[in-house]
Amino acid sequence: MTRAMQSSTSPRRGGLVMRTWVAVLTVMALGLVWTGPASGAAPVAVATGAISGTVTGPGGPAVGARVSAYDSATGASGGPVTADAAGSYVISGLPAGQYVVSFDGATTGFVSEYYNNRLQPQDADRVTVTAGATTSGINAVLAGGGGIAGTVTGPGGPAQFVWVGVTGTTSGYYDGVYTAADGTYHLIGLPADTYRVQFNGVFADLASEYYDDSFRWDGADLVSVTVGLTTVGINASLLQGGSVAGVVRGPAGPVEGVHVSVYDLVGGGYGNTLTAADGSYTVVGLAPGTYVVAFHGPSGAGLRAEYYDNQVAESLATPLPFSIGQDRTGIDATLALESSPLFSDVPAGAPFSAEIEWLALEGITSGYPDGTFHPSAPVERQAMAAFLYRFAGEPSFTPPATATFSDVPVGSPFFTEIEWLVDSGITTGWPDGTFRPTATVERQAMAAFLYRYAGEPAFTDPATASFPDVPTSAQFFTEIEWLADTGITTGWPDHTFRPANTVERQAMAAFLMRFDTWLWS
Repeated sequence: MTRAMQSSTSPRRGGLVMRTWVAVLTVMALGLVWTGPASGAAPVAVATGAISGTVTGPGGPAVGARVSAYDSATGASGGPVTADAAGSYVISGLPAGQYVVSFDGATTGFVSEYYNNRLQPQDADRVTVTAGATTSGINAVLAGGGGIAGTVTGPGGPAQFVWVGVTGTTSGYYDGVYTAADGTYHLIGLPADTYRVQFNGVFADLASEYYDDSFRWDGADLVSVTVGLTTVGINASLLQGGSVAGVVRGPAGPVEGVHVSVYDLVGGGYGNTLTAADGSYTVVGLAPGTYVVAFHGPSGAGLRAEYYDNQVAESLATPLPFSIGQDRTGIDATLALESSPLFSDVPAGAPFSAEIEWLALEGITSGYPDGTFHPSAPVERQAMAAFLYRFAGEPSFTPPATATFSDVPVGSPFFTEIEWLVDSGITTGWPDGTFRPTATVERQAMAAFLYRYAGEPAFTDPATASFPDVPTSAQFFTEIEWLADTGITTGWPDHTFRPANTVERQAMAAFLMRFDTWLWS
């Protein structure tokens, strides 16, 4: 996102350019920032502030350490500036705001950190900048670090441009560097920890892997780092990578600038690129594994993101297995307009259309094979089990060898989801040992399912019932009152709850969306 400046050979225009830059330099010296010009109007200078402090290491001033500031709320940033011989720095020209200040000591062999003595940016103390003032005393004392070094090769010899990234197992500290022309790399300034080391070969068309010879995060050998020492011999010999290629179109034809991401859900390889003018793309350097391909249209294009093959949710994507060096072509996509409804029977603006679209985007439903959703159809108990299982993220679960319910035998539709529901304590079925999978779900049962899913949170029943048709003596009084208290339900316009009514699919979408909001609030 660079902006090129064009100059003119005209002496008259050249004089104007020179005078303009003299004015800009004067404003910068005074700690001001232009907010114009616009439509020929004179630019307006706005006062800015500054941040200053010192950076030291174990032996004194951290000369050469780079300091930057960033305001995530506004996008304003400053730096990097370099600490001088005394370890001092000043970042000027900062609009008023709350900044994260980073101290990059890697080039000096010190551990990088964020103010105030934090290893992760999200944990940093924010620094307040006021217009026309300097916030001083934003200092850092960087710790000494250790290092990791090695050599990376491919089928043809030394591998250049392989990204070597390390992640601390306890600190979460992350850093990385590209290999040189001879395949060597040397990471310095690492805090004492044990690290997973990844060799990302995508830019060299090589299969990425973790040290030592693992294609998976959980199979990586841990590498220990000690302050003041470099752990050497952390080498890798990468295999030829696989590739995936295709064309992305929109309603009007090929689309340029679509971001294509290819990633292994188990934690292995990853690659991404942008489509060319003809909509084509190729991602190389894929390690063996099973991948998902995602397509996100250019910003402002109004195109709905999707996953291969024609799915709006990651959990519904068609997985693509790759062997060593395998190339796949024809992995295409046709992106629909965001304004186009996901289901033919749920047009934009229809009741619960937003909630139904959320349900699809979360991968909780894909609708019916004919592209419909059937919004007013009743929810069956087996479908409820499936909704909740997918809502939970399809957790790893091994169903029992013997069925819990006589009417849900092993291998029947939704067997895993229903057994998970039992294992999670969300259902016990009926007293006669059945589950009745095709029976419809009543609104009072839905309240009980969600209350149990939430872990039966502590809740004090009100003395007076919220709904006239759910008295304090009702079987699911607590669950329904909890549902009302959380805002997941407001009942009907006549202030009733209608506990024995069947839950419609469109209402279930609304209940789950509100439930999700409550869980994350």
